[in-house]
Amino acid sequence: MEILCEILEGELKFVVNKDKTHIISVYEGVPYLGFVIYPKV
Repeated sequence: MEILCEILEGELKFVVNKDKTHIISVYEGVPYLGFVIYPKV
């Protein structure tokens, strides 16, 4: 997670909210704006 934050904040100039940001598997579903997104298999 730390390496990801370094890349996002350092190279790409994004601001990362470390309280909300987490890494999950797309196969478990990604919650986004009230929907859960799954990969097309």
